[in-house]
Amino acid sequence: MRTDFVVLDLETTGLNPEGDRIIQVAMLREINGCVERLDFFVNPEQPIPSFVRRLTGFQDIDFTLYPTIDHVINEVRAFIGDRPVVGHQISFDLAFLAKVGVRVVDAIDTLEWARIALPIQSSYRLESLAPEDHGFHDARNDVEATYHLVYRIREALSQLPKETQADLRYLLGNEWEWWDVTDSGTAFHSPLDFPVAEVPLTGELPQMTHGYNAHDWLTERSPIGKSFSAFERRPSQETMLSAVDRAYEDGTILMVEAGTGTGKSLAYLTPALLASLGRGERTVIATYTLALQEQLWNKDLPVAQQHLPVRSAMVKGRGQYICLLKADELRQTTTMLNESRGRRLALARLLTFIALTDRGDFDAFNPSSHESKQLWQDVLADRHACAGSRCVYAGSCYMRLARRQAETSHIVVVNHALLAAHMATPGVLPDFDHVIIDEAHHFSDVVERAFGMDVNIVDFTQVLGEMVAHNGLFDHLKAHPDLFGLVETVRDQAMQLRDRLARVEQALLSQTPPSDYGRQSVRVTEDLYAQWAGTGIDSAIQSLRYTLAAVAQVSRDIWASAEAILGDAVKTDAGWLRFQKWAEDVYDFSIHMDQWGPPQEAVVSWWEARRLDTEPQVTLRQGPVDVSKLVNDTLWEKVKTGVLTSATLSIAGDFQYMARTLGVPKSRLRAIQLPSAFDLRHNSCLAIPTDAPDVSNPQHVHALAQFLLDVVPIIEGRTLVLTTSHRTLRALADLIRDELEAIGIITLAQGIDGPSVRLVSQFKETPRSVLIGASGLWEGVDVPGPGLSLVVMTRLPFGAPGEPLEEARMERLQAAGKSAFYAHTLPKAVLRFQQGFGRLLRTRQDRGVVVVFDPRLITSRYGTKFIQALGGPHLETQPQRALVTWIREFFKEKEGEQDREI
Repeated sequence: MRTDFVVLDLETTGLNPEGDRIIQVAMLREINGCVERLDFFVNPEQPIPSFVRRLTGFQDIDFTLYPTIDHVINEVRAFIGDRPVVGHQISFDLAFLAKVGVRVVDAIDTLEWARIALPIQSSYRLESLAPEDHGFHDARNDVEATYHLVYRIREALSQLPKETQADLRYLLGNEWEWWDVTDSGTAFHSPLDFPVAEVPLTGELPQMTHGYNAHDWLTERSPIGKSFSAFERRPSQETMLSAVDRAYEDGTILMVEAGTGTGKSLAYLTPALLASLGRGERTVIATYTLALQEQLWNKDLPVAQQHLPVRSAMVKGRGQYICLLKADELRQTTTMLNESRGRRLALARLLTFIALTDRGDFDAFNPSSHESKQLWQDVLADRHACAGSRCVYAGSCYMRLARRQAETSHIVVVNHALLAAHMATPGVLPDFDHVIIDEAHHFSDVVERAFGMDVNIVDFTQVLGEMVAHNGLFDHLKAHPDLFGLVETVRDQAMQLRDRLARVEQALLSQTPPSDYGRQSVRVTEDLYAQWAGTGIDSAIQSLRYTLAAVAQVSRDIWASAEAILGDAVKTDAGWLRFQKWAEDVYDFSIHMDQWGPPQEAVVSWWEARRLDTEPQVTLRQGPVDVSKLVNDTLWEKVKTGVLTSATLSIAGDFQYMARTLGVPKSRLRAIQLPSAFDLRHNSCLAIPTDAPDVSNPQHVHALAQFLLDVVPIIEGRTLVLTTSHRTLRALADLIRDELEAIGIITLAQGIDGPSVRLVSQFKETPRSVLIGASGLWEGVDVPGPGLSLVVMTRLPFGAPGEPLEEARMERLQAAGKSAFYAHTLPKAVLRFQQGFGRLLRTRQDRGVVVVFDPRLITSRYGTKFIQALGGPHLETQPQRALVTWIREFFKEKEGEQDREI
């Protein structure tokens, strides 16, 4: 590694080199083993924002006493000379230098190289990579930290396997050579370079008589309690722990409604660990979100497990893992000449990640750049290109390793989708004795998708196009002359299949009624299906079915012929194994397509048209009307114990709606509702404007916008607005954005200003902001503290009309003589309402108001169902203007209480 480099860092008044100015320069260089430093403050000749002063710690510095950048720029230029400039996210600094006339030819970005050399870091912020005792965001300190980081990066690169180093040299050329790690490297190897065969599993789950009691394991004196600096006994947590422990003993199916602050993860993990270890049995724990799955695996499970010899595994869906076969193909075909620098840097990081990771999944890789995210899509393990147990990388495959680890584990942490996939196709997971489903209010929707069909015509057509293209998969299968004719036949039929799919797509688009929404679902009813008889739509669907069946059959013939001609070679060839998997997918699609369309009692068929910025897309869907029997037959009948938990499982303590939906047999059902950890009456208020227009009134959204413009400035932002449609979301954003921005309050609208995950993060970091979200933000938004003080629901969250499965369910209830509204529509909306209200209070110290801008809450017969389900917040009903005044007084009073507490 060259030592004649300069480490540089700047502090500035902002992020834009066109309008912001440098306020501090710090540099460091090493000459003949001696380190030289140069730093000075700079007069920016413009005000310095207060947040910049706070961030840097420069509150008391009078910058007018220092020279301007023009007076010191020559000194900066001379110190750098012709040396390479090194910095963390150096492009930022170089842009400011360029603005004042300093051009740097050679630069090294430690952020880019840290991602390559340290690919399994959770954060690449400078303070995470080079922790120092001093504070950051002072350029003098940041330069020192970056200097130490340079040597850490070099050491990490020198410890990579020699084969991986050779790959990086080939990809990055002179940039790699600058680090001078030639002839280094360690004895271990990347799985890409030394594939291993899969070893058969032997043995059973170990059983240990440990003598521990679940309650004794979760006290302040236990190993768990001692792992906390301040262990807090929680009565609700202890109640839940007892109930879960008893469920394991009695073989019941327990439903537990437990809100934020209960500590429910440890309450179910503790008895699950002890019972599974003591009996030598397996418990599967399923979460809805990957975030909670990661939290259980990285945080809660290690705390609960302590020194117990419990075996555990985390398994994710296939698409969450790297496919080593794809990664190797990409490595072989990427050169400095045929790919951009960004793409090559992303691939370099992927190769070092593969060499060092023991997980190989998306969350461990954590792609941050656009190129890394694109690269992940090219190497993820998907069912269209999986060679299975015959793959040369089968023994090293991250997905297969995770699933094999599950076969020897007492505790297996999965997500809902993987559990539902196992229910639909047994064998996805190893057999298990007990199941715990967290975030259980989502589970029925996930099961519905697992037992249904979901084929996006554009995506399927793209796969076909890649296979029939020049140098595509079919071209690689014609190695033997006796197979040439068969492969050409399937190529021709695949091209016909593309045409048939396009014809069906156009036919269904012509049948899609116009809509103001970007997505429109159309159910295939008996009347509609009868109308198609003898028309072009019917013939298009029949032609598609015929062609699918033909492709499926000839694909099977090709595979049989290849086995006969090529022998065992076909079972280890990546191309042929990908073809085999593709043939299975075509066969599955053919079976589903034979069932799609004709109305059936238990199954609904529909299509979904999305009108995007590009061409419209059609997805063919099919799903079960009622999943309750499916869940009972494929899950509850097969496990000894079941635990379902969520913050919203009951309606005012009544669990029957959710129990029926999830098929829980009455003979095994036991349910408990744990009291809220929050003082709802004192810390929260449910407010309803008595003069709000009816939600069907065109003036409703305008009145709501005016209400927001009146109330949001009172609390200086800190508001979450929950809508039930993207149309309302867009209208509200347009109506309030300019006026709020004029007083320094930012409007963040989901889908307009960015995806929900990024906007929630930005909302947390920007107190003076309003976040407007649709269905995705009614739950999962966790903003503890004063950052979120007001939640506004635009209307009661009844489902949108016209959803095919919902229509079919209501028709079934009506046919049975029941009220579809009271038996299904209302309970579902009440549960959603509770989830929205739950965004407000996340800690015991939180205080705030939820406004429901829907008069039906106080004028309808069913409105009390919503209010009673919340369990006790203060209720305030006043006209809009009076309510604005009341909200102002509410926050004044609560702020006064907080001041007195302090």
